[in-house]
Amino acid sequence: MKGKQKKIIICGILLVLFVGAVIGVKSYQDKMKNRLWSSKWEDSFWNLNNENYMTDGILRQQDSYIRFCDNSTGKDDLICVDQNCSHEASKDSACGAYVYASQLAGIAIRGSHIMYVADSKEDYGKYALYVADLEGKDRRKLADLMQADQVYDVLYHGSMVYISYLQMEKDGQESTVYGIYAYDLQEKKGQHLFQEEGNNYTPDGMAMGEKWFYISYAYSDAAKDDILAHSEDRQFEKEHVRTCVKALDPVSGKVKESLDGFGNNNVLLCKNGYLFYTKDQDLYRYSEQNGSVEKINEKGDYIAMTGGAEGKAYFRMADPKTGKLMCAVYDIADGKWSSQVTEPFFAKAVRGDHVYGMDAEGNPAWIPLKAMEKGDVSKIHVYKSQWDVE
Repeated sequence: MKGKQKKIIICGILLVLFVGAVIGVKSYQDKMKNRLWSSKWEDSFWNLNNENYMTDGILRQQDSYIRFCDNSTGKDDLICVDQNCSHEASKDSACGAYVYASQLAGIAIRGSHIMYVADSKEDYGKYALYVADLEGKDRRKLADLMQADQVYDVLYHGSMVYISYLQMEKDGQESTVYGIYAYDLQEKKGQHLFQEEGNNYTPDGMAMGEKWFYISYAYSDAAKDDILAHSEDRQFEKEHVRTCVKALDPVSGKVKESLDGFGNNNVLLCKNGYLFYTKDQDLYRYSEQNGSVEKINEKGDYIAMTGGAEGKAYFRMADPKTGKLMCAVYDIADGKWSSQVTEPFFAKAVRGDHVYGMDAEGNPAWIPLKAMEKGDVSKIHVYKSQWDVE
């Protein structure tokens, strides 16, 4: 009798543990859905930093795994919620977080799905737009995109996906085509919005304004033979580099404005009807309303931080005297500047009440916006990694 009772008790304990585990997994899945749903239709910009900043965390990729840094829990974890998954990195991996691709770009939340751009599995040299659920499962190809050798920036705006890319010559020499491909999720069709041929192209950011779609890039005006002959000559390279910022009609791709400058560190910033860009280390703003150009600061390596409160533009820079990291805030209405030292925090973007970036060791982290504006970096919230590649 006692043996039977003991078996019943053990079975009961196992059942409770099993039910608890199931509830735990379900709760974890629901939490994942809730935390991602809250950011479902923000504009999303992704570049070579491999990070997409949202109000409730950072969606990012590392070693071909999609991860989410959660502000509410402080955890940096894979989006795969299957607790029995081995997270194997292979062509046939069933892990929701792993993507088998030579290049993975543009990871973003759109509605109840994750979207990303990757090289096509069927057509070599071509890229495709893929979609999956919020745990990375139920993946499928949504659309074939352009032929390209490398994707640089991806911008999601409304139902549109804008992709900047380079296509190299088949002999592996200098790049010959810089382009922007636009895909309409609603109409289910894409087009080459902008293409330019030349030498040594380097994409340098995209931004959507109130009227126009802005792109930035650099190229060499030297002939290819001369570039090859001076491949080790940095002075020759510097003398022949040209930078461009162009305003495009977001539907037709027609160039509406050309500016001499660039988006510093692969970032252009549009806020309150102004485009902010750099030329010769001076900072300028271009008005969409009247087309005027105004220099707003001189000789500082101003790198725009996407997002932030309305009426303010945020920039990362180094103190010209001490070299320490700083955040400079520009009031768009009255033209006044304020700045605070953020060392050792390396700020990258502002979303809601959070400033995202890295700690001194390069780990993903955030600090409160109000604290940064006061120069208080005493509370750097570093996300705790829950899983790492062995």
